[in-house]
Amino acid sequence: MPQIIVNEVEFLPVSTDKLKFYRRLRAAIDHAIALRASIAFWTIDPIYVSPKLSKLLSNSDSFLCTDIHLPTNIDVLDQLAGNKANLLLHLRKIEGDTEIKNTGMPTNLLHSKVLLFDMPDGTAELWVGSHNWTRRALDNINLEASLVLKISQQTKLYQSVINELKNTKDLCTSFNRKDVEYYKWLQGLNETKPLIELEGEDADKLRESEIAIFGTDKSEFNSINKLGTKLSISVINPSSQKEYVYSAVVTTASDSRVGILNIATGVSNSKQRYVLRRNRSFPKLEASSTKLNINLIGDIRCCVGISVSKQLNVQVLEPTQGNKWVTAQDDAFQRRIHKLHSISDAGSGEIELIDQYRTEASDVLERIIIKIPVPKNEFHAPYVETLKQKQETNARSLVTRKILRLSDSVE
Repeated sequence: MPQIIVNEVEFLPVSTDKLKFYRRLRAAIDHAIALRASIAFWTIDPIYVSPKLSKLLSNSDSFLCTDIHLPTNIDVLDQLAGNKANLLLHLRKIEGDTEIKNTGMPTNLLHSKVLLFDMPDGTAELWVGSHNWTRRALDNINLEASLVLKISQQTKLYQSVINELKNTKDLCTSFNRKDVEYYKWLQGLNETKPLIELEGEDADKLRESEIAIFGTDKSEFNSINKLGTKLSISVINPSSQKEYVYSAVVTTASDSRVGILNIATGVSNSKQRYVLRRNRSFPKLEASSTKLNINLIGDIRCCVGISVSKQLNVQVLEPTQGNKWVTAQDDAFQRRIHKLHSISDAGSGEIELIDQYRTEASDVLERIIIKIPVPKNEFHAPYVETLKQKQETNARSLVTRKILRLSDSVE
């Protein structure tokens, strides 16, 4: 192999010359015939860097490894995968204190930022630095820098990088577009939001309206009895089975007899729509033509008035329950750690140093747990619950927590 390992070295800090960095990165992508990369976090649209990135990553020798943990954007990776890019995810996390106790260290284990571009003339560009492929890193918010080394593909350095990237690849799992919901669940993105679910006619006509909810169980109102509380309202039209979701805010609340009567009187006089909640069955939003009879609220113990604003173009989904991560047993990553920490080829004069290293390494290994995701067959994707299922659920809470699939608001 050639003795001259590095032909040229460039130092590219984003903070001093962002445009130069981008031009240089785009040039590498546009001219390369293969790209092997390991980047901890990926959030940016590939077009943001170069329109040719997806095609480059679709070449048979190309691949990209990235960590599943936030801020990695699964939707962006799915877009890349849709263009046949060879993507892999590192699906592990660490628990335990490796540094100062309770410092809140990140749980991801893939931390490298290494890109190896093969050029058509037999050379290669090795990019090594601190940059994740995120807006913070590439838009000159963080203090970041990279080194670019121009080398021959015949050097030991090139082969060493190839081997390390292949080792990383072997620890990762191919990105499967059918598992997008599973990946997001592992990230914790399918977070739930407070929602009141109702059934009622004219569910599509609630924008800029007021709804009063009366109940006999004060505990059901604990999370919404403060003025200004924001939440969402879902109303299913029993005739069409279509669901309408609105953003809303609590404008009045009372658990006193006088306050409840005042709210009830206002509802009765204005033909405002209301809900009488006397048990844990699925609540019904009364029609605007149904006048509230004040004599029928003697057992009511709490009431809230809710101002409904804009309709939301979202889908209400039932959240997935259960643990996301389990302790790894004889995992490849664990074997790698123990192998690296079992040094046996100490040179002369290194015995004391090696013994100290073994002691420190053993102490760390005893304090950490490597975790892997639960099998995909134990994950059930969020689903849409039908009105019949909602009606048949016993002891249903007034305020539930559901996944509201993000989309634009209806204007």
